[in-house]
Amino acid sequence: MTEQEIVEILTDQEARLLLQQIDDARDKAIVLLFLTTGLFLHELATLTLSNIDWEKKSLTVTGKRPRVLPLD
Repeated sequence: MTEQEIVEILTDQEARLLLQQIDDARDKAIVLLFLTTGLFLHELATLTLSNIDWEKKSLTVTGKRPRVLPLD
């Protein structure tokens, strides 16, 4: 993707419709995490349970932009 390309964003209604089509709880959680955090696909694909700090309710993301995201 180049800097000049425009990224299309789902509307709230489109996101709700997408989530309604997913029956599996695991898959729904993955899509919801992807939609709400702004993670890149490769960041999402490399997440493991060790990235979650359950006590601090946060998610540590590694990659080009390492960061800690709140899980509220």
